[in-house]
Amino acid sequence: MFLLNRFRISLAGMLMLPVFLVGAQPLDTLSWQGPLTPERAVQLGLAHSKTLKMAESRAEAAKARTEQAREKALPDVGLSGTYLYLTQPHVSLKTAPPAGQEGGSSPLAGLSFSNVHSLMLAQVQASQPLFTGGKIRNAITSTEFLEKAAAFQASATRDEVSLQVLQALYQYYTLQQTRTLVQNNLEQAHQRVVDFTGLEANGVIARNDLLRAELQEAQVQLTLSGVDNNLKVANYNLNLLLGLPETQPLALDTTALFFPQESVTLDGLFANGLSQRDDLKAAEMRTQSGAYGVRAAKGDRYPSLALTGAYVNADIPNLIALTNVVNVGVGLNYSLSGALFSRHKIQEAQAQQAEARWAYEALSDQVKSEINQAFLDYQQSLEKIRISQKAITQAQENYRITKNKYDNSLVLLTDLLEADVTLLQTQINLASARAEAAVAYYTLQKASGNLNY
Repeated sequence: MFLLNRFRISLAGMLMLPVFLVGAQPLDTLSWQGPLTPERAVQLGLAHSKTLKMAESRAEAAKARTEQAREKALPDVGLSGTYLYLTQPHVSLKTAPPAGQEGGSSPLAGLSFSNVHSLMLAQVQASQPLFTGGKIRNAITSTEFLEKAAAFQASATRDEVSLQVLQALYQYYTLQQTRTLVQNNLEQAHQRVVDFTGLEANGVIARNDLLRAELQEAQVQLTLSGVDNNLKVANYNLNLLLGLPETQPLALDTTALFFPQESVTLDGLFANGLSQRDDLKAAEMRTQSGAYGVRAAKGDRYPSLALTGAYVNADIPNLIALTNVVNVGVGLNYSLSGALFSRHKIQEAQAQQAEARWAYEALSDQVKSEINQAFLDYQQSLEKIRISQKAITQAQENYRITKNKYDNSLVLLTDLLEADVTLLQTQINLASARAEAAVAYYTLQKASGNLNY
């Protein structure tokens, strides 16, 4: 029973790497043949990530809002036409008498308006803002900063998607390596059963030893079945991320998966992360936008001045016609209510600016925390590799010694099987540690703003 408990190789650690289905089904599926490298995997993942496409769409929307703000500084030109039906009007014209004539009636007094029943008016009017208290100018600047923030946020999303693809890729590699190791161990266990069957038939070993060997083979088969299932899940999820056919098997270019480990310092990572992280840049842009939003809100305290002009044609049938009437002037507008109640709008803008500023400060702390955590995880992963390599050497030597003793009837079969399980576990641990170190390195690069894909 002790041996069986030891043999239950836990694969939970290999599934700790999260798989986020960010790029599920591509709009135009691209088939990929040949060994898959990390660079190519990230390219496919970015090309088919719906999360990234949403972020890019938000950046495009922010750009459009900036253009809308700029358009408010352009002349406002409009066309209008009016037709009015008039009932029989009663008109009293108050006009001065001709020069040199005292008193008397107006020369227009005898006009009849009984046939006047309609009025038609057509005009083209234009208005160009000259001064708005800075509302238009500051609103434009505010939206420009928001546009930059959206672009930086899209870039940050790109890094997140890249890291998610790399995590899924190395998870798949770990399971592939685990399957190979377990499959080799199963072949050895099966061969042991074959050998023990012959020895038991000849009375060399006890039936109990054969049963133990058969039990170990069955246990390895169960382990392999679990690994195969997890590998299929990882293959499916990775294909979804990359926009590949869901059932397409993947071959990895293992020579490109690993690289010499770089020496990094925590202080350098902090400095780089606080200056290079795109999500932090986006938060800074939102803070700047909030400052100009406050200035725009204060514009309600001031009057607005505009240059106006119009071209008018009017016609009152049976009475008068006006054509080619042009007027140009300056319009001044001052909203007393707007100036009186603007303080609440200003307070709202100031609160939004403060929120953006505190969001930046909170994100700065989060960035430092992420960098510190990623740095420690990376250092630990390197230590795991060193320990796992040493453990394999020890497990190999332990298995060799135990097998020699078993061949000379100095130890029980249980000891040999336990040594075999220990060796297999150390081999799996090393494969997992190497993948974890690579993922930890990429996580550290992303946390410090250096993940360049």
